[in-house]
Amino acid sequence: MSKVIRVSPEVYARLERLAVGFDTPDSVIRRLLDFYDGKDPSGSAEVDSTQPYPYPSPERRRDTTKYTFDGETYGKGKLVLAVIQAHVANNTNILMSDLEADFPRQLQGSLGVFSSYDDAKDLYERTGHKRHYLGSDEVTHLSDTTVAVTREWGIGNIDRFIENAVSLGYQIDRGV
Repeated sequence: MSKVIRVSPEVYARLERLAVGFDTPDSVIRRLLDFYDGKDPSGSAEVDSTQPYPYPSPERRRDTTKYTFDGETYGKGKLVLAVIQAHVANNTNILMSDLEADFPRQLQGSLGVFSSYDDAKDLYERTGHKRHYLGSDEVTHLSDTTVAVTREWGIGNIDRFIENAVSLGYQIDRGV
């Protein structure tokens, strides 16, 4: 039987920083517990629990790779925003359901690639954490609604998005 554990927004934000790809709070906590129990995250060896938590390392989480798309250079979040805006511009009268089919939620993970503007704005107002691009020049207007692209991109999920965008015909080059 599952138990509900309530954590403060500060603790939850710290857990989010340790998440990789499709990690859930449960899997992040499990990995932390395994580490402090002396188990390697891969389950293959013992670790020295006096050393800093090895997975994911701060160096791996703070990847600053730049990408070139349509003649411009972007970081991860802005790349996704530019591709979504280009896709909508190239597909007039696109509906949210069409955009969801082209860019499935699981490419990003927990938040999805985008949310309705109203949901994204509500999330920001409730948590104080800006997880979507909400500026007037950043929101994307579809035929049936307005969406906000998530800002939550990292080494654990950007490759899935890029592979998907390339399969749709977009050219993205990885820089340094």
